[in-house]
Amino acid sequence: MSLLPVGRSPQVALDGKGDVVAVWGYSTGLQVAMRRSGSDVWQPPVGLSGVGGWANEPQIAVDGRGDAIAVWTEYKGSDDVLEAAVMPGASGVWGPVEQLSSDGSNASYPQVRMDADGEATVVWCDYDHTTGPSVDFPRFRGHLSAWVERPGQGGSSAELEAAVSTGVPS
Repeated sequence: MSLLPVGRSPQVALDGKGDVVAVWGYSTGLQVAMRRSGSDVWQPPVGLSGVGGWANEPQIAVDGRGDAIAVWTEYKGSDDVLEAAVMPGASGVWGPVEQLSSDGSNASYPQVRMDADGEATVVWCDYDHTTGPSVDFPRFRGHLSAWVERPGQGGSSAELEAAVSTGVPS
């Protein structure tokens, strides 16, 4: 008997031009697919995470230009880590996967929002085996060009409230 890969937790986002980006977890990693505005055909899915990793809790956000960011948790050995990848709308090509959470902790419940200027905020719960639970939220600025705040810094409740309500910490 062979086990087929299992898809779960699909999410979709629509940009200002009508392009649709879909993400879903798969037993062999995260999958993403796009359908361009005016087309009835989905592009073939692209795998973003490592083969063999269980991708869970995928989230996707896009801005008006079609820039996209996907975040998800992936089981790596004994912990769930938070990973992210970005796709500039102009190229339509996904960049490399980057781990956002710290090694030795369990990331869960990620959320991502992107404002009209392409600034994304990722929020997730993190349980560090040494220091206990926390909430982390790095920002990605400059139309998906660089992380401003690195993970593991946590934040105040006021910053978290601003991140959740507006997508951008104060």
